Amino acid sequence: MGQQYISFRIMATAVFIFAAFSGCKKVVNDQKRLNEQPSLVTGHATLVGTGLGNIQDRYDYVYKTQFQVGDTMVLAGRLFPASVQIRIGDVIGKVVYTKKISIYGTPEIPVVDGDFIKLLITKEMGAGSNRPVQITANGQTILAPAIAIVDLPPFTGQTDTTLKVDSLLSFVQDGLRRFDYSHITDGNVGHSGQICFSNSRAVYLLQPGATAPQQLVAIKTEYGTGNDIFKFNYLKAAAISWDERSVYVSGEVSDNGPNNPDPDAKPYGVVRLVKIDLHTHEMTTLNRSFFGGFGNNPSRIYDVPGPGLITGPLSQVNLVIDKIHPDAYNNLYVENTVYITANNLVRIGSNISANAQVKTAFSNDSRYPGQYASTPDGVTFNPITLLGFTAIKGDRITNNISYYDFRQEEPLLSFPGSNKSFTYSYFDSSVITGYARNKKSEAISLDYDVAFDARNTVVLSTGEMVLFHSVLSPTSFNITKNVAYMYAGCEINTINHTAEPPLLASSPTDISGVQTNTTGLAKYVNFFDVKILGADEKNTIYFFRPATGGPTTPPPGNTARIYKLYKP
Repeated sequence: MGQQYISFRIMATAVFIFAAFSGCKKVVNDQKRLNEQPSLVTGHATLVGTGLGNIQDRYDYVYKTQFQVGDTMVLAGRLFPASVQIRIGDVIGKVVYTKKISIYGTPEIPVVDGDFIKLLITKEMGAGSNRPVQITANGQTILAPAIAIVDLPPFTGQTDTTLKVDSLLSFVQDGLRRFDYSHITDGNVGHSGQICFSNSRAVYLLQPGATAPQQLVAIKTEYGTGNDIFKFNYLKAAAISWDERSVYVSGEVSDNGPNNPDPDAKPYGVVRLVKIDLHTHEMTTLNRSFFGGFGNNPSRIYDVPGPGLITGPLSQVNLVIDKIHPDAYNNLYVENTVYITANNLVRIGSNISANAQVKTAFSNDSRYPGQYASTPDGVTFNPITLLGFTAIKGDRITNNISYYDFRQEEPLLSFPGSNKSFTYSYFDSSVITGYARNKKSEAISLDYDVAFDARNTVVLSTGEMVLFHSVLSPTSFNITKNVAYMYAGCEINTINHTAEPPLLASSPTDISGVQTNTTGLAKYVNFFDVKILGADEKNTIYFFRPATGGPTTPPPGNTARIYKLYKP
């Protein structure tokens, strides 16, 4: 009976908000009781009067469900600030800000008066993916949607000598052709360590503890139902959502839709962005777009469709996606190619919001301005904190580096020039593996050209940027503190001290003679030339070693080898 009571209250709240927005004068018999019970906006709305919005004091509100300790939660609705208590887990939250506001749903419906509240997310509320939220006011209680709280580890600034490396997978894909030597071309990691990886022919999912991957998508396989049937000809990108409920796939297709009657007659190339529900295995097309030029078929040149719509509803914009970066808040950051003419292509970074709206986030082209002056391949961030970097990457040049808080959409730091100085700290006193046994630190320089590449770099929730570029021992950089240290491996092999500039050795040697392993204690693992897949919520780093073969080396030399670097 208790659950039915709560359900009734939530339904009554929903009816109240809908009725108020619709202008109905009578919804239930007891209107006075309805007006005195608390209610909450659990979707999107525009708020006026918060004092925190833009120049017109308009605040774009959404009920968020992902937080880290120290964040501020915002709530809007009829909340009765004088008596309200908001319980998260077993703790009543501390309200730090209240304001009377006006709530707008859409321009066509009337405004509703309400309350705006901010409260702090604390450690005592408990970490977890399903923390209950109760709102009590005027002696009545309603349930709000549960939230997830992450308690981030602190930045230590010192090498953890207990780190280990485990092998997760050694796998040969059937059907690889001679030139399919790049076995893993894309991939990422979900919050618990589920790994999505792909190449041009298939998409795979590797669950924690599994010894073999599950194939989710393959080219030349028929998907869809009814009048919407398609096959992938070439897979461009794939990624698992942070909550590990979905996988997103982008690829060139043949289908029976407009402008694509058959593979030999279509005027444009066609790409689709699809979403796979990992529980029901249902595949849904989110976007169908056109492209021009060669595509994956060098014998066919498609007509150029023009740029089309760049921003707006996801189902209507033109998206040719080459990379997908999910965050922890159901947003996707994608690398998108805009086709203007056959010889004029522009690459931008688009943001697909949780409510399926597309805007330009990263662009270095004035014709398609974005929120951030950056090329899409110069972006890297942590999915939880959304702290990360933007950079303009050109022909062997990287500049205009900024450190951003993408959740608040504001720059935190910017760095002129093409490199940045750090104080590198040493901790290893061994005569074999230590480098600077008689000194504690020295100044080093980080070259931007090697840092801002998602396959070389991972940003952890501690704020560290760990760089794995052509070195035996990866280095951790803390941008705000200007400090660096060896993250794993041997300090003597962290920097090739004969190379100019530092950290740019093309084939560093193992000076210690002991850093030769691929698994085991991380101090003795050689990390040279590994490629990063990502990090999970515990900051376990997942990486792969590229196939040792090349375009002239046929299978089975093309083996996918995936590992994790973690604290046991």
